[in-house]
Amino acid sequence: MPAEGAHYYIEKGIETWLDHKNYFEAIDLFSRALDFEPHNPDAHLLRGAVYVDVGDLHLALKDYNKALEYSPENIGLFFDKGTVLFYLGEYNEAIRSYEQFLKEEPTDVDALYFNGLAYHFLGKNETAQKFIDNALDLIDRSDDLYPDLCNAKGEILFDLKDYQGAIDYFNKAAESDPTSFIALYNIGRALYEMGKLKEALEYIDDALKIEPKEWDLLNYKGLILDGYGSGGRIYSML
Repeated sequence: MPAEGAHYYIEKGIETWLDHKNYFEAIDLFSRALDFEPHNPDAHLLRGAVYVDVGDLHLALKDYNKALEYSPENIGLFFDKGTVLFYLGEYNEAIRSYEQFLKEEPTDVDALYFNGLAYHFLGKNETAQKFIDNALDLIDRSDDLYPDLCNAKGEILFDLKDYQGAIDYFNKAAESDPTSFIALYNIGRALYEMGKLKEALEYIDDALKIEPKEWDLLNYKGLILDGYGSGGRIYSML
């Protein structure tokens, strides 16, 4: 039996996490590794990744910060840290971390996507659009991320009140992933803003066929039907 030390517990933790999906035991094993080597960046990185899997983002962020402290040359950690900050709603901090990563990996489409979304959520849509456009230029249409990028571009154009431009990108997302209700919902929203209630309702109904209990869809359908009742105008698609 091998001597029990940091490396032993890291190896056992990886096996427990990835092969057996026993997340809390894996966390305990990585913690034991840190008992032997408190400054071990791999143990902090791995424990942080498991914390992400169990949804404890604050503890994940703490571990990623420690890993970066002990291994600042690991540029990938800036992406991991940025993504945790993104999901915590710390968009300015996420941007700082993503852009540190993008200095070394300027063509990474995932980082460009999340960084663009962070700017979008801060209302900085012109900057957001540059990152999303860059990612769209780099990505193949068969990539799983492509419909998400098209939806992101559409949402930016929606916020800029370019509703027809937004619809063009939402349509690309819908064509790329016909099983997703999100693009159909977004097309309906854009058509609603254009006053095309009949067409908007058709897209919302199509989205409801995919997700019949989705609250946002039901709410938007009610909004459209209320538009009918209050004398809202219905335009045909050009």
